Amino acid sequence: MKLRSLRIQSFRGFKDQTTVKFGDGVNLIIGHNGAGKSSVLNAVEWCLFGRDVEKTASGLHGRMAWEVQHRDSKLATIVRLVFETEEGNLTITRTRPADAKRTTPDGFEIVLPNSDVLADDAAENWLADAGFPSWPEWRSSYCQHQEAARDRLIEKEPRMVSLAALLGLDEVASLRGILESVKLVTGKRTLKNARESINDELVELLEITSGLDEAAASIEQLGLRAAAVTKKSALEYAQTMLQEARELKRELGLDIEMPKSFSTIAEAVKWARAWRSAVRQDPGRLAELTELRGKKGVIEAILTTIEPLTKRVSEAERRLEEAISKQGERDNLEERVEAAQEKVREVNDLRKSNDQLHALLNDVVEIFDDNPTDICPVCESEISNLPEKAKKRLIGSETDVAKGLDRLLSDAQSVVQSEEEKLEIFESLEAQMVAATKSLKSAIAELVELFPTEESNDLLPAARKAQERLVRAVARLEKLESQRDAALDQHSMLGDRLSAMGTYLEALGKDSHRVDVKSLPGYQLYESAQESLAALISDTEALMLLAKDMQKTFSDERLAAVNKTLGNYFSMITGEQNAEARRMKVISRATAKRIDYQIVDSNESPLIPVLNQAALNAISMAMLFAQSEDASGGGPRLLVLDDPEQSLDSEHVNGLARAIETVAINCPVLVGATPGRLAERIEDFAACEKNVVTLGQWDPASGATIT
Repeated sequence: MKLRSLRIQSFRGFKDQTTVKFGDGVNLIIGHNGAGKSSVLNAVEWCLFGRDVEKTASGLHGRMAWEVQHRDSKLATIVRLVFETEEGNLTITRTRPADAKRTTPDGFEIVLPNSDVLADDAAENWLADAGFPSWPEWRSSYCQHQEAARDRLIEKEPRMVSLAALLGLDEVASLRGILESVKLVTGKRTLKNARESINDELVELLEITSGLDEAAASIEQLGLRAAAVTKKSALEYAQTMLQEARELKRELGLDIEMPKSFSTIAEAVKWARAWRSAVRQDPGRLAELTELRGKKGVIEAILTTIEPLTKRVSEAERRLEEAISKQGERDNLEERVEAAQEKVREVNDLRKSNDQLHALLNDVVEIFDDNPTDICPVCESEISNLPEKAKKRLIGSETDVAKGLDRLLSDAQSVVQSEEEKLEIFESLEAQMVAATKSLKSAIAELVELFPTEESNDLLPAARKAQERLVRAVARLEKLESQRDAALDQHSMLGDRLSAMGTYLEALGKDSHRVDVKSLPGYQLYESAQESLAALISDTEALMLLAKDMQKTFSDERLAAVNKTLGNYFSMITGEQNAEARRMKVISRATAKRIDYQIVDSNESPLIPVLNQAALNAISMAMLFAQSEDASGGGPRLLVLDDPEQSLDSEHVNGLARAIETVAINCPVLVGATPGRLAERIEDFAACEKNVVTLGQWDPASGATIT
């Protein structure tokens, strides 16, 4: 049997008629705070259980001030559920008139798959016969209420119901139902009226007792014994804190007013909370720490720079002197470069003259080739064998003279290159010398600014002495700073203890004024009715003892399997390496009249009192998931989770998402969540089907809406 749709009208946050479709796997109801997520989930259980969820005995204290109908709606409240069964659709509808009084009964109707219609008591009885859960079964195995997740473990009775259901004691539960049905109608009504009267008178007293238990648990968790806490001891504790604070004030040189003593614990707690921030705002002697650190850093940076700069200057001077000793002064180098360059120019001029002569001779030879003669065409003198001599001269200008000039030019150019390279090296050494000297002068100038009264020869010693003084001063103040931080951390821890003492003593004071139950008028009526049913009670107790033996036998057989399943889900939520997952287990302990169940560690000591909120929520979820595997054979397959990621960090939320996905493979899950990590993880599910319903922003005019 699976829930397929929900129709809401004038219920809680929903004003107008709204329909929500559900599918297999995970049905994610996502919306911001106040958007109506809880209204959707609450509508399911209100349709099934009606006024049971609004009563004092519902187990949900917040429901006593619950308003079912939308305040601004004039319409009747209607919630309709449609379940899919093998025979067809099953429709369940609960209605409440717009002007209904608190005592006005709801309209309740069921339309069966064969179209038969059942109403009111007949419909209620059909639900029980069809395997639908009772209200306690719904709370333990079908639904996680965000206002009661912690109570599932902290309060004894809900824990007993949940663990018994986890062990699958359905037959024993049925036997208990039969025993409860064997009753005298008048006696039952009288006892019911008396019990409600007592409950109404004890609501505030129960809340006081719960507050005392929580305060005592907080005291124990902080390393104190609740039994040893008194007003005197708490004020002495506060006085010790005050004395330690005075010593810290003196050491730090703080300008903070201090009380002389405390007359009340509340006054001491208020001072303790304000002291830490007051110390942080008044640095006292630590005010100069930042400035001293800055000066120390500047001097250390300068001194660290000066030493390598001095070495660079010395090295540059040495290399420059070596170059001068080998190559001479810069002026001599420049003169040699100029002389070598002049030699190159002279050789080039000779080559040019030879080239001109060669051209002239070539012209003469060409003339003689055309007209051989011994008469010189220039001076008209007669020279024997003139053409042959001209040719020899032409050949000589092409070979011997040209080669000689080429050698002279190459030698001259080599001299120029060598001398220029020497000059470049010299200029590079000079540049290095100038740069190193400039940097050194700059660093020294910074020292002069820091120590203007010191002579130049005393600058470095003065700087080193100042550095030593600053190192000592900074170390002293940093030690004082560390002592201050440690003292404030200690103060914070002591302040938490003092606050817990005050809370405990306040709860203890209220608890001491509780009214004797037997003095209440309702108790007298209850006691009278109880005596009239003594015989029936005696017979019932005998049968209950028989049921206890059955319960003991069955629970012993189931414990190992249940512990494995519970451990698997808890490990899935918290992580495989979680210590609680390795040592948590459920055990049964028989008393004279009943079987009690406890969650213990490996030493079989109660585990619940030492766990934090996240671990408690994780165990509560693990129990619910384990129970959902066995819940309701013929009834609906359904698990409802309202804002389940409370008090869980991102790693636990990831584990919770894995657990939800595992459960959803076999059982449809309705999850109400705000946009965030859990919703994102659910939307990424791949192992099961998912259906996402997104709620819009709350609108005062139209109420909750689906986008």
